[in-house]
Order: sequence, then C-alpha cells, then structure tokens
Amino acid sequence: MAYVIALTSGGGVPLFTRTIGDYEALPFPTVGSLNGVHMFTETHGAKLLSTRTQNAKIVWQVFNDSITIIIVTVDDGASDVHLKTLLQFIYNAMILFLGENELKSLRNVERLKKELKSIYFLIDKLLEESLLIGHITGCLDTTAFTDIDVLQDCLEAFVGWCNTEFGCVLINGKLAASTTRWWNLPSTDSILLSLLISAMVHSASKDIAIYLPATFPDVPHRLMTFQILDGVEVCVLCGSTPSHNEVLQNQILDSYWRSCIDILKNDMRNAPKVLPPSITLDFGILGFILLNQNSRKCLATFVRAVSNFTGIDDSAAIVPGNSITAELQCRNTLVSFYKSVVDTLFPVVNKCYTTDMDENIIDEDNTPVETYMCSDEYKLHALHKKNYQCFIMFSKDVPVYALSQISSRTLEQLCQDGII
Repeated sequence: MAYVIALTSGGGVPLFTRTIGDYEALPFPTVGSLNGVHMFTETHGAKLLSTRTQNAKIVWQVFNDSITIIIVTVDDGASDVHLKTLLQFIYNAMILFLGENELKSLRNVERLKKELKSIYFLIDKLLEESLLIGHITGCLDTTAFTDIDVLQDCLEAFVGWCNTEFGCVLINGKLAASTTRWWNLPSTDSILLSLLISAMVHSASKDIAIYLPATFPDVPHRLMTFQILDGVEVCVLCGSTPSHNEVLQNQILDSYWRSCIDILKNDMRNAPKVLPPSITLDFGILGFILLNQNSRKCLATFVRAVSNFTGIDDSAAIVPGNSITAELQCRNTLVSFYKSVVDTLFPVVNKCYTTDMDENIIDEDNTPVETYMCSDEYKLHALHKKNYQCFIMFSKDVPVYALSQISSRTLEQLCQDGII
C-alpha cells in the first residue's frame, strides 16, 4: 500500500495523487490535513520530516521551495532514507519530462497538472513491485552478457554513426553494455532512463524529448530507442541529427547490429538469469542482490535458474517460467531485507537524494560485516565486505552455520569473474 501526493508548497494546491494497491483514493480533507500540519510546523520555525501511526508511516519532502511530495505507506520498520530516495526519484521523474524551471516557477498550475498526467506511468513504475530495483539501491541494474566485447563493439560503432557519445544496450531493462559517457552519468539519471525505457509502451522505436535531472535539468535532449529483439533495446542520447526516419529507412540498425543478433538471441534464451553459464552458485541460493559501491552497479536475480546452480537437491528451486508471482515474492523478500539492513547496520551505498533530515551516522570503522534472518520458509544473509554489499536468500534447508561461508564464496566468485 502506498499513497503519493504532490502539492504546491505555497498554496497547497494538489497536483496529483497516485495510489498503488487496491485502495480508495485519499479524500481531499485528509490530503488537506497532511499538507496543513506540514505548513503549520514551517510557519513556527520547525520542520516536519516524518511520523508514524499504529501501522503506517508518513514522510514529507519539499523540493526547491515549490513542490511538496507526501508519501503514506505501511510502516515496515526500515529507515526513512528509503522513502526519501523514492520521493527524490519521483521529483526527478517530473523534471525528466518537464524540466526543472517549469517546476520551480509554477507559472500556470492548471497547465502543470495536465502535463503531469503524461508521467503517471513512470511514477507508477517507481511505486510498483518492479524487478528493476536501481531506484531502491541507488545502483544501476545490470546483467552479465556472455560476449560483452562483441556487443560493446557494435554499440560503439552505432553510437559513433549517431554522432554522439551516449549510448547503451538494455536487456529486459537491465544494462548490458554502455559507452563511457553514458556510464559516467549520475546514477539518478541513468537509473531513471532505464526505468523510463522499461515503463514505456513497447514499440519498435521511440524518439522523445527529455531532461536529465542531475546533469542538465533545464536543457532538453533527444532520447532514441530501437528494439532490435524482444526485450533488447538500443538507446542513444543525441542532438537534432540523425533523424529518427534516417535510422529506420536506411537499414542502419541491420548493418550495425547484424553481427551480434545470434549472440543476443542465445543470451535471451537464458532469461531470467543474469549470470553467464560459467558461474556456478550453491544450490541453496534462491536469489540475491549484489551492490558495488565503486562502480555503482547492482546485480540481482530473483529466480533460481537451475542450470546456474550446483547440487542435486532442486526441491527448493523456483523454476523459471512457472510464475511471475514466485519471482516477485523473492524480490519483495530480498528488498524488504535490504531496507531493514541498510542505514541501520550497513551504510547507504550510493545516496541519490538530498534531504535536511538527521541521518543515521554509521561508523565505518565499526560497521557490522554480517547479519542474518531466519523464517519457516527461507533464510536471509547479508555480507558487507570492502566496497560490496551482498544480500542472499537461501532455502530453509541451508543450515545457519553455512550461510556466512556460502555468502563469502559467492561474493568472491562473482568479483573474481568481473561480473560486477
């Protein structure tokens, strides 16, 4: 359950309300009360950042003294940092389509309300239980590609023809390859672009105007995407040339991407795995989230792909293709575990928000390196080592004493193979 309300900071005029879950919209008096109590504290020289009820949590955030965004959600006991990050991404989604000047000036509120309707799909993507979790971890979702050199060569050649330095290849919304300039974009920009492309209605190609919230919040750019296979998108940020029709009509895509189509098809057959066949994990692992603080990469899988695991006991496996529900259950469990650990025991890997709140100060010299949780259905283990944080979901049959050893071995294997 989650309600998100955006209002003008000065007059409290509602801009939009979004609801995730089968719940009725908040009545206007409730929205007015939530905004009114926030404005009351400000007029008395105080700041209302968050509060809790018996079973809910409410967080307020003001952006550029012009727009206030409020989120009401179930109290999961996690740090408020995670909701602050979400609110920042929602505001950045507004900048992505409208530019920051439009949101600062509020010259025509009624027109702004109409324009904001065009981004509801992206806000809903941020709120829903998506298999992309970059906006939660602050690290870009990536996938391991078998023949990365071939894919990278095709991308560099195509991006060069487009007369730009910004390009990437997304497989099921996760980054498989990118140019250096694309990778060097701030995380808030690259994560939001991946979510945008994943959330848009699927079509053979797209050509839209966008703003980059962290890099160029007031300068429009062109984002062109081309679907070369189902689930595989080639994306470029460019200027006025080349035209969209020029790319499509002159068979440019075929000439630049023909050499790696078969390789891409082979990798797509392995979906939803994110690991190459050379990586073999313990049979007790059901899913994991792995974060690299230096590279700002996130590698995650929420379905046990049997061919990537050792051992003969496959009774605990979540077999790919059975149900998206099993995948989401694994995702939700790991994300909930991540939120309960980060900013309480482990530090935030990559902060994608600005806030006035008093954050938890974690002494890096005395940071816990491991923690675990057990239930009747599964076990969870988190490991913090150097620049990595690893969160693993295990079968309930894996003994507690083995969790640390398996996690350490898994992290070492993934790091040695250069996966992340």
